[in-house]
Amino acid sequence: MVLGPKYAGSSNQEAFESVMGYTKMFLDFPKEPVYAERAGRSTIESCLNVLVVSLAMIMAGTGNVKVMRICRYLRSRISQVNVVLYGSHMATHMALGLLFLGGCRYTLRTSPEAIVALICSFFPKYPIHSNDNRYHLQAFRHLYVLATEPRLVIPRDIDSGQYVFVHLMLKYKDSSKQSELLKVPCFLPELHLLDEVKLLDERYWKISFQSDKNWKTLEAFLSNDGILYVKQKVGCLPYEKDSQGYKSIHAQCLLKDAVNGWSFKPTTLNEFSSDPLLITFANNQLVPKAKMYNEAILQHNLCRLLFDCASSETIDLFPTLISFLKIINPRNEKQGNNSYNLWQIKLLMDCSSFCNCLKSDFLETLKTFAETKVKVQKL
Repeated sequence: MVLGPKYAGSSNQEAFESVMGYTKMFLDFPKEPVYAERAGRSTIESCLNVLVVSLAMIMAGTGNVKVMRICRYLRSRISQVNVVLYGSHMATHMALGLLFLGGCRYTLRTSPEAIVALICSFFPKYPIHSNDNRYHLQAFRHLYVLATEPRLVIPRDIDSGQYVFVHLMLKYKDSSKQSELLKVPCFLPELHLLDEVKLLDERYWKISFQSDKNWKTLEAFLSNDGILYVKQKVGCLPYEKDSQGYKSIHAQCLLKDAVNGWSFKPTTLNEFSSDPLLITFANNQLVPKAKMYNEAILQHNLCRLLFDCASSETIDLFPTLISFLKIINPRNEKQGNNSYNLWQIKLLMDCSSFCNCLKSDFLETLKTFAETKVKVQKL
């Protein structure tokens, strides 16, 4: 009974295995008449009820399958009316309620007030019948609600809206405890024990919650719905589609491989990006391959710019770069002679050091075009 409130809602494996060992031992006692007669079947039943509730307190909100199987077995003993009384069924169903607390969105905390509420709720003296209030008022069994709190983290991709798996690094305030890496969705430990919660996953952009900075933000989204919006990196796929990371490694190789000449294909975008806008643009504008020379050059430049913007995650810059492609297009001779457009090219050249998605060959093309037009205007 002590281990249950002490490790309530922690999913501590050592405490769970310890209580589980004694639970299995007491489950086997009724099969041996010697132990059952010496200790008394009612005593064994009371101890078994306490152990099952303690298991459920430790694994509160997790829906642990092992504990649920024990509860199902205890629930099936309906025919043993002499030993399995009303209190036994109450303990079994309370354990099931703790396992799926709040639809597996809530768990238990271990503050002093919460411990008092748990002791009042799960006092190890269960009634014989529904009107039995001699040793413990049955209304107190509902006080466990005062010990519940939401600590479930559910990561969700901000672009696709799909629920995903990510890894969180937990740093404790106690320096003697090592940092812990968790795969979420899962329950966080009690927040007063933590110093930092960081999204540390090579497939997603980092997010950090620190106790002395933005801790209120963490508490706010945990109390609302527990959904943590994450941003997936380009060249990576979610764990559901690529559990081992082989496809992500292949996509990153495609990103790092220099795309020269006419070797780039628009369908390569499908290997590292699931953005529907990018895929739709590539399928409608870049496929099939143009036959005319000027159109083929324009199509190739669009492919190259789209690939560069997508790989550097600056897709918002893509429409602006398309406008520059229109300027240097041989068909737009009048637009290219416009001094306003030449100044726009000069401004882009000056700001090119701040934009990583602009490749040197594209900048050289713009520079050559601008110098040529300036010479023509001087003549």
